[in-house]
Amino acid sequence: MSARTPASDNSIHVLRNGNLSDVLDTKVTGERETADTDAMRKSVVSALAVVVMVGVAVPAQAAEPKVRLKCGKSGFTGWVEIYGRSGSDGFGGIAPLARITQVRYKIKKPADGRTERNDVTVDYVPAPDTRHLLARSGDAARADNSWHKLNPEFTMTKTRHPVFEVEFIFNTSGKDPRCRDSQRL
Repeated sequence: MSARTPASDNSIHVLRNGNLSDVLDTKVTGERETADTDAMRKSVVSALAVVVMVGVAVPAQAAEPKVRLKCGKSGFTGWVEIYGRSGSDGFGGIAPLARITQVRYKIKKPADGRTERNDVTVDYVPAPDTRHLLARSGDAARADNSWHKLNPEFTMTKTRHPVFEVEFIFNTSGKDPRCRDSQRL
């Protein structure tokens, strides 16, 4: 299949399956183009941008988490990832995680470990004497070595160098082992 180049007579073309096809042939010359034709041309060009964006599959690049926490105990290992964007801290600086977009966890259990009733708690610590619950599984976390979303309690922060902490409580038949990890941005 060969693609044609746009005609020199001011015709408008649309990309369809890798080929250029005439959609509108105004056959206008120079400055005699009418306002209606100009508006139609702009509408078709706008539609062209949408068609090209929707019609072409572009692989999305996975966003990197801003925070990664990991800890383990008694053969269990837990991970938490926090995704978001940087932005203004409200004081003329930049907060590295001003908007939280996703919190997720994964737990890998030992061969004799239990899959259900684990607990994941993620805290946001903007200052040494201030702690806020960011997300919690509530004794419903699964240890199936798959990623699961946690619903954040809030999504906006304004701290330049906050600390994020996680505590995992792993469900066993005896005393439940615990582990913690933290990261300062």
